[in-house]
Amino acid sequence: MQAFQFIIPAVSGESIRIEKWDLDHFYDPLHFHEECQLTYIIEGSGTAFIGAAVRGFEPGDAFLIGKNLPHVLRNGKEYHFHNPKLHARAITIFFKIDLFIPLFERIPEAMHINKLLQRSVYGIRILPAIKDQLYADLTRLSKLVGFARVTFLLDILDKIARSRCIKLISPTTNPVFTIVGELSKITKVFDYLNKNFHKKLTLDEVAAQAFMTSSAFCRFFKLHTGKTFSRFLIEIRVASACRLIMGGQHNSTEACIESGFNNISNFHRHFKNVTGMCPSDYKKSIEKFNLEIA
Repeated sequence: MQAFQFIIPAVSGESIRIEKWDLDHFYDPLHFHEECQLTYIIEGSGTAFIGAAVRGFEPGDAFLIGKNLPHVLRNGKEYHFHNPKLHARAITIFFKIDLFIPLFERIPEAMHINKLLQRSVYGIRILPAIKDQLYADLTRLSKLVGFARVTFLLDILDKIARSRCIKLISPTTNPVFTIVGELSKITKVFDYLNKNFHKKLTLDEVAAQAFMTSSAFCRFFKLHTGKTFSRFLIEIRVASACRLIMGGQHNSTEACIESGFNNISNFHRHFKNVTGMCPSDYKKSIEKFNLEIA
């Protein structure tokens, strides 16, 4: 069985990526990525292929999947027919383990978290005993911004490690043959978008960076990122607007224009869709956090 290298569409200034999935079905191809992944299943069932292990999953299940460990959460065939009664919903956190382990190795009080992350290369199932607390914590994490996300993620990992409610999933870390894919093309596209997202961009222009036709590029981008090109561009622009608002020197209209949006109503709609809050509420949450740590 072959696994595709999957690229998490992170943007500059972001070390933790939080995604709320509400889909007809989860991403199908077996894949792996550089980031560690913590996923809580809210709705949907199917089969989890993690490393060399195969097991069912259902609502309330949670998995910690380590760096470059091949995996897929595959819903049953009934999820592929746009049945309005069936949904695949989850909260997923992506973070680069390499940012944390060097720090934890120097902090004796964090050795249990370090051990948890080291074991994640086998895949970890988080047992139901703490599922309610985990869901509440991940929901709260998804609403935090800035450095508060980092500190609260560490708190979540601390709770998981101390709970001992975990079970290793795979007996090996490299059970399948993996394909690196066309990483250089995706990297070139990401670099181009991060430098030019504030400008007016066309699909043909971006596809040319990967030496592809527009239709071929759209298929390629979706396969290796799980997102459409247009969705990813929106997320880059919203992330830029968040940084500008967070800096305190820009109002929402200025952040809208400087981040590449040319319509304020579309900006507000996309901002709320990506962050879960409107720009004014986002600004208030930043101000509240700054007061709490002052």
